[in-house]
Amino acid sequence: MGFYKTVTLNDVLAGCKVCNPKSQRHLYDLYAGRMTAVCMRYCNDYETARDLMHEGFIRLFNHLDDFQDKGPFEAWMRRIFVNVSLEYIRRNDLLREAVDIDTFSNVLPNNENVSFSELSAEDIMNVISKLPDCARVIFNMHGIEGYGLAEIAQILNMSETAVRSQHARAKKKLRAMICELINK
Repeated sequence: MGFYKTVTLNDVLAGCKVCNPKSQRHLYDLYAGRMTAVCMRYCNDYETARDLMHEGFIRLFNHLDDFQDKGPFEAWMRRIFVNVSLEYIRRNDLLREAVDIDTFSNVLPNNENVSFSELSAEDIMNVISKLPDCARVIFNMHGIEGYGLAEIAQILNMSETAVRSQHARAKKKLRAMICELINK
């Protein structure tokens, strides 16, 4: 019977700080899938999300000394990948169609109840991915990542009113798309 050494996250991080390739690979293997999913919520294209995920890991390895162990490592790491994704969006001017969500119709009345228990997480993420870029980014930042609307406005260089409007419209559109999905 062999003995196996249990490797802790702290061991892996210590190895990454000294550029140990095995530790870097271990960290990559642990989190690549989750961080690709984070990037997918912002870019909506798998190949681009993979590129952003790789860029995020490069940035993570270059800034690992900045992690101060004051909170969960994964939350700190997720912030890096969100920032990489947001930089991609700004660099490629993907928020320019901010008013295009107005063209959507069939918004549910405010009093209609929708049962989310019938949907899987994959169904919900698929519906979110169908939002226009700007609405999807704002919805993800606020609803999933927990950014405040004022903070989103500052990060995306938009007025707070525009961010609130896009967020409200995104929620209405999501409600309509979910209702349509449930009623199929």
